[in-house]
Amino acid sequence: MRKTRLMEIKQILQKALNEITDADPRWNALEMERKPYTANVGDGNPEDLGGMSKEDIEEEVVKLFELLSVDKPDLESVVGLLNGPALNTPYGKACLSHGNDNDKVKVTDGEFDIGSAKPTQSNIWFFKSVLFSVSDTKFKTSVGSLTNTAKKSPALKVNYAEMNGTPYILDGHHRWSGQFAFGEPNHQLAGLNFQFPTNVIQRALAALQVAIASNVQTGTSIPSAGPSKGSPVNCYDASAAELAQKLIDNIDKPATSFDPKANGNILSTEWLDMTLDGAKSQFIKWLSAAIDNYGALEAAGIDLDKLIKDYGQEEESSGAMTMKEKYRDLPRAEALLEFRAENTGGELQSCPLRKVIAHEIGRRYTSLPKPETGLPKRKFMPQLDGASGPEDDEGNTPELSPAELAQQFRDGNVNWDIEYTLPNEQEEAKNESIDLNRWSKLAGILKD
Repeated sequence: MRKTRLMEIKQILQKALNEITDADPRWNALEMERKPYTANVGDGNPEDLGGMSKEDIEEEVVKLFELLSVDKPDLESVVGLLNGPALNTPYGKACLSHGNDNDKVKVTDGEFDIGSAKPTQSNIWFFKSVLFSVSDTKFKTSVGSLTNTAKKSPALKVNYAEMNGTPYILDGHHRWSGQFAFGEPNHQLAGLNFQFPTNVIQRALAALQVAIASNVQTGTSIPSAGPSKGSPVNCYDASAAELAQKLIDNIDKPATSFDPKANGNILSTEWLDMTLDGAKSQFIKWLSAAIDNYGALEAAGIDLDKLIKDYGQEEESSGAMTMKEKYRDLPRAEALLEFRAENTGGELQSCPLRKVIAHEIGRRYTSLPKPETGLPKRKFMPQLDGASGPEDDEGNTPELSPAELAQQFRDGNVNWDIEYTLPNEQEEAKNESIDLNRWSKLAGILKD
């Protein structure tokens, strides 16, 4: 039955080709048998079929739409097909980018509470997520998280799909999860809200990959993101203590060791000064909750009373006010601030304050909303701002534009919404004509 169906589909396609006129400059129907297909794509240079036949490419298009039409498309299979030679030709890309009104998706600017969002990938790499929150002094990421102003930062835009009132992260999982280090669940991020007419997140992710594939340069694979440098740790596979120790082990190390785009050193003096200068009251509130509500001192193995007493004994011989007298009326968080290594002359790696910070961040990361089962790994996830082609002679890498991709969805120029499904055996004859009507949309791709 599959072979018969494919033959009928090809007949539909051929009929559409025969009816195409010179209104579409990509085609010359009268000379189709004598000259290769050409299409103006990407940079406008004419490209042909890449040495493949139309039939071979159309066969792969059919396979793609079969993958897209199941209840929960397998993203690994979709990406594999999109990266294949057939759909990486101009003809294949033209099929991907010519939808119709059924393909239109409403996309708006929006905001969401970080605690209400759900991830759509099964890997969130700890240092890729937390790095800017604990090292960045250029963009002041920690200050933005503490003061709930991160949503104003263009660098922290997170694209999502709202389904049944829940924002599902589409692109920007590490920007989103990074806010949990110092942000509260009701703090917000901003980004593009893709309002797909489906409640199946796998279909939305697959649709985004189709859009990306139609925009990357011919011969270029869909961009894929991996873990950070060093020994990657998936937040969902580690305990709070393990995550805390990862931070402690890397105190004052350059952030660029993990991400070349990062700046500053991890939990450095400059970072701490910047955070306190920009959000001291919010940081003390954060630290107080960590100590008083979540046992951060105990988790870090810090006995604050003993610390004050022991350090104060060194001052008594000089007749100075002891640390215990000096801080006896202070909340514990404010007292701990005075025990930063910069004040005591100790090493940053053994700083009590930094250990408490690390353990509280570790605890917070264990509260990250967890993905549903069966969701893809990070390397198969859409990267809406990823590379769209190879590096040029000047060392610049072209990038995709989330705003431009969003506009293509608004215009119906991403061919993703073919609702073809293989019928049950007993329903096959009954549904055959309906299925062929759905497949007739493929002819529309080439005709409109």
